[in-house]
Amino acid sequence: MKYGVRAPKTKPVVRAAEAVGAFAGGLVDKDDYLFRRLSTGQSGASTRRDLSPMAQDRMLELVFFLWESNAIAQWIIETTIDFTVGEGVTIEPLNDDVGAVLTAFEDDPVNQLLARLEGFARDFGLYGELCLPAFVNQVDGHVRLGYLDPLEIKEVLTDPDNALVQTAVVRKPPSGDRGPGELYKIIRGEADRANPAYGQLVGAEPGETEPRTGRVYKGQCFLFQTNRVSNARRGRSDLLSLIDWVDGYDAFLYDSMQAAQQFNSYIWDVTLDGADEATLKKWLAANQTVKRGMIRAHNEKVKWAELSPDLKAQEKDTFLHFLRGQILGSKSFPEHWYGQGSDVNFASAKEMAAPPGKRLGRRQQEIKRIVQTLCRFQIHSAQRAGTLKATVLSGSTVSADGASAALAVPADQAYRIVLPEISTKDTAQTVAAAASLSAALTQAVAQGWLRNETAGKIFAHLVSQLGIEIDAAAELQPGAGPRGAALTDYSPANLQRLLAQLQRAGNGNGDNMNMPKMPAPGGAVA
Repeated sequence: MKYGVRAPKTKPVVRAAEAVGAFAGGLVDKDDYLFRRLSTGQSGASTRRDLSPMAQDRMLELVFFLWESNAIAQWIIETTIDFTVGEGVTIEPLNDDVGAVLTAFEDDPVNQLLARLEGFARDFGLYGELCLPAFVNQVDGHVRLGYLDPLEIKEVLTDPDNALVQTAVVRKPPSGDRGPGELYKIIRGEADRANPAYGQLVGAEPGETEPRTGRVYKGQCFLFQTNRVSNARRGRSDLLSLIDWVDGYDAFLYDSMQAAQQFNSYIWDVTLDGADEATLKKWLAANQTVKRGMIRAHNEKVKWAELSPDLKAQEKDTFLHFLRGQILGSKSFPEHWYGQGSDVNFASAKEMAAPPGKRLGRRQQEIKRIVQTLCRFQIHSAQRAGTLKATVLSGSTVSADGASAALAVPADQAYRIVLPEISTKDTAQTVAAAASLSAALTQAVAQGWLRNETAGKIFAHLVSQLGIEIDAAAELQPGAGPRGAALTDYSPANLQRLLAQLQRAGNGNGDNMNMPKMPAPGGAVA
């Protein structure tokens, strides 16, 4: 299996492939150090969507070795973590009952969900997979998590009729055991519409068997994967395409460091005109070392010249620059993030923030889905155990008579996951724009050019750029403010009040200081 360019094997340190060469066995060719396109590799490589089991294991060993020993490989993984979950993730329940269930799940002494989330995010990017066995207390539905190293996964089974449905994880048998390995059902949404649990995340029932093999499940697990195509069964590491590049970069830096020791070295080149070998040896014996401040004398037949090595350091810097750009650019990271300012200025650095922001935002959404899936399974497990209702009350609204009423929502929607902001935004510009936009929208609504709801959506979209999620529809609910209540609460009572106001205005009466109420025909005050 070829991952790309191999570094020269002359470097006097342990190379990544050599560190796990014995593990890979016959997978490494004798000429593995030569460049070879992936498309001309082993037979069938162009149609296979997964690495062979041995290559998958080799990848896991290689990327861990690089993360542990290679500075730029570790930087790529850790920087991704810093931006996506580095400032912490919080789960905000919108209902007390849901909050109690999720708090017990998060704070479980084994789970420690939010404390372990950084490690989960690291494993997810480094290995391309995160496998978490789940154990459910049948009395109250409390869920406790475990961990399965991706290196222990033998294979992932899928529905033979639908490659999108992953059914089970097969664990490798213990060392020396030739058994088939334990089966863990992958927790996923119930797809049977006739099942009362339709749509809920479900695990393995007691005694449930895997449909294709007929074997009983040992348990159940979550399986989260990244960097894979839709019909692949295994995930890929963020470093897979960079294994040889970061290894070669490290090797070149090491060789350059050794060569740098020669920068301050020099020798004296002495020319003795007409001297034979015996004369040269006699002269060298008498002039072994030249010390600082030493006085020397010679005639016109002896010439001294100082020689320093020309190591072509400029060419090496250029090569490292391009190699570093290949590595960082493949992950959308600008070079100045790695401490290499080069010719980057403030304006160009600001423009370079967009691509990594999108890439990191995508990874953050993957992490959010992991947390969301874990929370949903805990809520569904509590519902099946009878300790949590399927529908709960969340938030509040104000009715026409001023009474407060909560909104009924599914329990698995009564919480919010808050993740750190990916980038630092220029809030001053947003605030200035908000002030100008507010005045413009107010005038547009007053002139009848925009509905109040539309203006609210426009303003909410702008203010949301400050990192505060605003639902314009919720803000315009009755009780949200005088204008919101007047414009959006169309209950029968309020409709009658509005019609009465219009009738008074038609009779010359008003509801403000400029139009005081006047007696209507018949003497009554309308």
